Amino acid sequence: KLKHLQDDNNLLKQQLKDFQNHLNHVVDGLVRPEEVAARVDELRRKLKLGTGEMK
Repeated sequence: KLKHLQDDNNLLKQQLKDFQNHLNHVVDGLVRPEEVAARVDELRRKLKLGTGEMK
């Protein structure tokens, strides 16, 4: 019985680790709000200067 619980515990630990790795990978792929804000500010500056040509 104890061995079975230890095996289950180890399996759950591994699943948690795998899930955390997956989550970290997903988070790395997300666009950060501050990056969006910086790009919007840059676009605004270019438009004010007239250098933001539309393609």
